[in-house]
Amino acid sequence: MFHLFLFYIVRFNLIFDILYYNKNQMKAHILIGSSYGFDHNWTLVVSTPKKTKIFYLGQDVKFCGRVLGMTPRNIVSVIGTSEIGEGTRGNIRLAKFICKALGLNGRSIDKIEPWGLSSE
Repeated sequence: MFHLFLFYIVRFNLIFDILYYNKNQMKAHILIGSSYGFDHNWTLVVSTPKKTKIFYLGQDVKFCGRVLGMTPRNIVSVIGTSEIGEGTRGNIRLAKFICKALGLNGRSIDKIEPWGLSSE
């Protein structure tokens, strides 16, 4: 029961934060690449009206577990979809969730190196 309660609180906060980030003109999305065919390497692109910064995150499963401390299944539950291909709504939700979870904003992105969020 507590997990269900926690799930709804996290989901509500994510929806609120997506609206907040959109209002403040911070945009984010994930680029998905592959080097072997089975892996998915994520790159986070964060943009504000004044700058764009790109962060290499690493392999999807490693990033979820090592950096976010969650399983991919948990993240899918929080963002509400498993469709995270480039250009999809789920991709933007995932990017905004990562920004929220890591406390990224227009000021903090200047202090982080492009590899600073990597799971590798």
